[in-house]
Amino acid sequence: ALTASDVGPISGATITLTCIATGQTAPNFKFSSSGRKTIDTTFYQEVQATAVTTVGTTHTAKYVTKAIAPNVLRSGQIIDCEADYGRALGRSEQAITVTTYYDCSTVEIKSLNPADNGATVAATDIGDGTLT
Repeated sequence: ALTASDVGPISGATITLTCIATGQTAPNFKFSSSGRKTIDTTFYQEVQATAVTTVGTTHTAKYVTKAIAPNVLRSGQIIDCEADYGRALGRSEQAITVTTYYDCSTVEIKSLNPADNGATVAATDIGDGTLT
């Protein structure tokens, strides 16, 4: 099972990814995104490397990352967790989509209108990570 502490964070937020697998021995866990071998550093920054804990036959991997750029315009990003038990037992994979949003309170509003044309430009937050 793969979960995220927040699948819709605002840019700058911290996300904890948790991957759980079961078996007699702990698998090798790997987190990656969008078909890459690692998490995409364009959108995420590692806060804490993967830490694995085991209770009985349940193995839990946690990876903490920070959303450093919004990916909402790309419909988010698929995050994968792979639990590799080795050649004899194979692999298990789970995926979730994490969509990071702009922090509308810090976005600079720009207009193509000349400053002296008398028009008033106001930003309205419509609640879905965009301004109009």
